[in-house]
Amino acid sequence: MGHDDRIASLSKHQRFLPLVRHLAYKAMVSYSISRQEEAARLFTLRSILKETRNLRSLTLRVNWWYGQGASYAADLRHFPYLKSLKISAADFTYKRDNGDTLALVSRLEELYLTTDAFFKGCNESNLPPLTVWKMSRLGISHEDMPMLRYCPRLRELEIKLDPALIKFPPQAMMACPDLEVLKLTAQGQNSGPVFRDLTEAFRSLKHLKTLVFPVRYLDQIESLCLAEDDQDASRSGDIQVLPALEHLEMSDVLLKLNVALSDHLHKLLVNILRTRPLLKAFVFPGHEVKPWQLFAQPGLESHREWRCMALETLDLHFTWRLYTRPLEERCEQWRSVFRQIGKLPKLKSLSILCDGLVKSIDAGILELGGARSLSRLELYDRQRSLWTKEEVVTLLQVAPGLVSLSLPHTSNPKQIADWIKEAGRDFLL
Repeated sequence: MGHDDRIASLSKHQRFLPLVRHLAYKAMVSYSISRQEEAARLFTLRSILKETRNLRSLTLRVNWWYGQGASYAADLRHFPYLKSLKISAADFTYKRDNGDTLALVSRLEELYLTTDAFFKGCNESNLPPLTVWKMSRLGISHEDMPMLRYCPRLRELEIKLDPALIKFPPQAMMACPDLEVLKLTAQGQNSGPVFRDLTEAFRSLKHLKTLVFPVRYLDQIESLCLAEDDQDASRSGDIQVLPALEHLEMSDVLLKLNVALSDHLHKLLVNILRTRPLLKAFVFPGHEVKPWQLFAQPGLESHREWRCMALETLDLHFTWRLYTRPLEERCEQWRSVFRQIGKLPKLKSLSILCDGLVKSIDAGILELGGARSLSRLELYDRQRSLWTKEEVVTLLQVAPGLVSLSLPHTSNPKQIADWIKEAGRDFLL
């Protein structure tokens, strides 16, 4: 659409723009655009912003190849009712001689920045005076950690970490004592000292319920564990680190472990499952686990019995070594898996990636019936397992509440679909 066409379309709908409450605008340009075309796009954006002063939420994804976009940021000061701003723009930064942008940010309830840091180029001496912002949800890069000092009411925080970062200041988290959700993502796959600093940052978060973080070192997981002689503390509720934790997702797991360290990893995971009764979600998808070390084996139930019986989400990735074992031994391993899962009456979502799935009655598939709240199930077997009609029918019988079923990478998908239809569960396809 050319510049004249855009203006004509804008004029046609102009009288409706003051009624708009939620706006998403995207204008990502490339080097092939002309200076005139960029100026036209900027004019269109500013015209829209001028007429939508009653916005409650605004999402902007814009860039300016010729650097003409700085002027639009001043337009944002005219949004007295704006509560949420999600912005990807290289020129939305704090400048000491421009109080408008700071005034806008300080009254927002939600802010997500996905490009340049808001405090880009600032140090301790030229940050704005300390005030209390209204913000309850914030998404930033590590460069904007100083922003936390202005957000004591923060409930949800997302931070993009740079592995090259020398230091992650744990004291920054202390400015947000009531934080309930913390999601950390890593840029790239490198490891760095910043990941070790995370363990110290966790310690001040007494109200945190959701934690998502990248794993590069075992001591990150170790920081969430209780010492063996302190495990009774979980029964009295006297857990010192993240005592309110309900959702734990260890995403982007990059660990290089020898046999001894691999065994230690499994002990740490079992420790978490045995000592955190409040846990509702346990997600560890990025690294292979050995089911014979994670799930209670015959005669060892007291050593590996989980205490997080309120689990609603479980996502695991089993080791390929399971496939190399004899069928009888694999059946025994899967019985321990299904037995434990069947003891989770509140489990709603189960996802397992494995090599060598055994889903027969001999392998204990009937035990899944104990997970009577199960509504979403994914069983991904990289060995392209063959499902029989009996196995499919049995699975549907033991999980009558399923609204989502995924059996990818099978050797007979068409037959499986036909059997699901015969069972009257077409909606699962």
